[in-house]
Amino acid sequence: IQFPDLKEFTKELKRHGSNINQLTMLAHMGKIQSPHLLSAANLYAKLLTEVKKLNERQEKLLRSYHDLRIALGRYDPLYAEEMRETEQKYMSKKDKEKHNKQKQ
Repeated sequence: IQFPDLKEFTKELKRHGSNINQLTMLAHMGKIQSPHLLSAANLYAKLLTEVKKLNERQEKLLRSYHDLRIALGRYDPLYAEEMRETEQKYMSKKDKEKHNKQKQ
């Protein structure tokens, strides 16, 4: 299960964060005047906090889903094999390294 829209939203949000940082630097240098920059920075911080919460919820959901698949795989060997193949397909590089170390 993947949530590509959330990934795209996070990327876009990070770009806005970079823009806010650049504008802040220009404002501190006296090159621009931006009376609304602080409110934009505060809104950005709130959005970033909410995205982090969503990512945590997503991870919790995926862990629960994984636990369910493991439980179901105990009763059906063919399902267990399919589950392992699917896990390998969607596993992050970090998780794959961890999984391979556990196998050794």
